[in-house]
Amino acid sequence: MRRIVLSIIATVISIVTISAQNDTMYIMKSGNIIGKFNTSEIDSIVFYPPDAVEGTLSDFDGNIYRTVTIGTQTWMAENLKTTHYADGTAIPSISGDANWAEVSVSDRAYCWYDDDSITNASIYGALYTWPAAMKGSAGSDADPSGIQGVCPDGWHLPSDSEWSTLRHYLITHGFNYDGTLTGDKIGKSLAAPTEWRFSSGTGTVGNPDYPAYQNRSGFSALPGGYRDEWGAFFYIGNEGFWWSTTEYSPLNAWFRSLAFYSLDLYRLPPACFYKDLGFSVRCMKN
Repeated sequence: MRRIVLSIIATVISIVTISAQNDTMYIMKSGNIIGKFNTSEIDSIVFYPPDAVEGTLSDFDGNIYRTVTIGTQTWMAENLKTTHYADGTAIPSISGDANWAEVSVSDRAYCWYDDDSITNASIYGALYTWPAAMKGSAGSDADPSGIQGVCPDGWHLPSDSEWSTLRHYLITHGFNYDGTLTGDKIGKSLAAPTEWRFSSGTGTVGNPDYPAYQNRSGFSALPGGYRDEWGAFFYIGNEGFWWSTTEYSPLNAWFRSLAFYSLDLYRLPPACFYKDLGFSVRCMKN
């Protein structure tokens, strides 16, 4: 190991020394230049290990999802799109504004944004009511294994505290876009590098600045929007919303959200967001 480390250090010193003579540092891969920098603009060189460990997961319908390990948690790196529970039970499919308006806060239902089962389904996955995501179970953070709900075998719908664990890990391990270890500025590190509306705000999800932090976590969050209680669709390309197992009241449940204009993974009291809304789902490994 010591020889490898010394070799890497020697190589880096050699590259910097040679390149500095020409005022340009070149980054090479397989003999090709993949980046170059003026040495007057460089004050340090830092090597980071890979942040994400990826795998795959399949659901009852045969959909294949990328997964990613972040700290001690393993998450789906795509939004769920299954139309069945793991035991094969079909989830009620609801299309049309008037039909969705008839769905209650205790009803299981799913849909595709704009009722588009082709493009939107493929990119953004399905939108589920909270009872559908939960499979009718009552949420509790006291259950350390989580509640499986709509997730495949061996996986579960995350609780509010498990979302908080993800947030805390990313903040304290340098995933804020500016490298700080306090405050919530992890949105860019969570968000997929495409599909988001442009934002001019520094470090925001929709701004392509700080490219080293774009989706650095590998979570690949998508702006799938949501469906309201009257059946209208909102915010695709602008925001993403994901259920947790944790109830706020008999009518509401906690969720997490990212917006194109935000820095953070935000958590607001969901008093105005009811269980019959259609939100996205990300599952977590047991």
